[in-house]
Amino acid sequence: MKTTISRHGLARVASLQLVALTLIFIGLPCWLPAQTLQHRYSFTSNASDSVGGANGTLIGNAYITNEALVLPGGGNSDDPSGYVQLPNGVVSNDASITVECWVTDNAGLTWAEAWCFGDSSSGPGQAPNHGTSYISLIPHSGEDDFRAAFNLTGADEIDVIDSAGPLPMNVEEYAVVTYDAASTTARLYLDGFQVAVADIPTNLAPANYGDTFNNWIGRDEFGGDLMFAGIIDELRIWNAAVSPLYIAVSTIAGPNVLVTNLTPASVKVAVAVTTMLGGEVEQATVSANFLQATNVPVTGAATNWSSSGTNVLTVNSAGLITAVSAGSATVSATVGGTTGTSASITVSSTTVGIVTTVGYWQFNNSADLGIDSSGLGNNLTTASGTPAYSSAGMFGGSLYLDGNSTMSTLSGAFPLDVPTGANPYTIAVWEKIGPGCPNNGG
Repeated sequence: MKTTISRHGLARVASLQLVALTLIFIGLPCWLPAQTLQHRYSFTSNASDSVGGANGTLIGNAYITNEALVLPGGGNSDDPSGYVQLPNGVVSNDASITVECWVTDNAGLTWAEAWCFGDSSSGPGQAPNHGTSYISLIPHSGEDDFRAAFNLTGADEIDVIDSAGPLPMNVEEYAVVTYDAASTTARLYLDGFQVAVADIPTNLAPANYGDTFNNWIGRDEFGGDLMFAGIIDELRIWNAAVSPLYIAVSTIAGPNVLVTNLTPASVKVAVAVTTMLGGEVEQATVSANFLQATNVPVTGAATNWSSSGTNVLTVNSAGLITAVSAGSATVSATVGGTTGTSASITVSSTTVGIVTTVGYWQFNNSADLGIDSSGLGNNLTTASGTPAYSSAGMFGGSLYLDGNSTMSTLSGAFPLDVPTGANPYTIAVWEKIGPGCPNNGG
């Protein structure tokens, strides 16, 4: 948990976890409890709800073009330009929820919220001043990030924060907020990738907000916030957290397709190389074709990873392959009951050597100049002359040799564990050659 200061000087408690830019939902179920689509706003010609009948109203300079809602921006939330007003209580019965939308931020305005469903302390029909209960999507916060917000009282907000930066501008993005009450977990996705997760107690779930009266697209509960300027291509509200697999397929299917079938027609397991040395590892990836989308990356949703020959290679539950010994084998994985198998992988009996550091002399300790930091005890001692400590090294301390001074191991032999005979090894040194040094320091 970390405490941040919001735009309004209130303490916001944010629980944050970043996820690398790869489709990761390992450990998450592919199928969460059954969810029902409650509201769908496709903006084909107006702001009607084709599923739940909770039709929206275009206000001010908001308009529809090319089957998308355009919000030109301008003004503040307490003196708004264009937005969409949705009916009261549009999320009031949702203990768990998903709000997904395809959104383009054309202005990158700080605290301009793409959508916000909730209340303001000023009351119904009044210009908002300070938010109380709400759930919202914030493309560009005052702390220069992308986030979703959950709040019940106006002073207990918890944000789901992607600290990698605000939503990119002038590009349509698929942004999804999910909340699962059973696990008290909220997740934020961007273009199919989970970018943040936070623990949200159930008292902050929309079901506790009451009959919310300020349910807006392009406007929010705080009077001084700028209006959102951009485009909403499609917005949907579900009464549960949709699965990561659904989000992966919807990312490819796009805003005009409501994904209804998550059973793959085919699954493909791919590997970058099909020849490996014993001890090498490589990551397998999985893609699948569905009824409504093809070539969907679903590595994180794959289960039942297996190898056709575990004496040749093994594969873990995340699809990481390890070459064991000579031979050929394949790996398989299952998505939604459909199994795919990789090409045959050939493993050579030659093993990959393990590279270790056997001597590491930093010359940072003037009292013990030749100490070995590798942990093997290959310390150096003065063999001739007067080797000296110098603070003028590139990285701090250094060894100064005057042309008549040398250092060696205590035994005078090669350091312990350095390969012998024809076996290869590497020596790396940072040196500065003084004027007049014979043989350029060789």
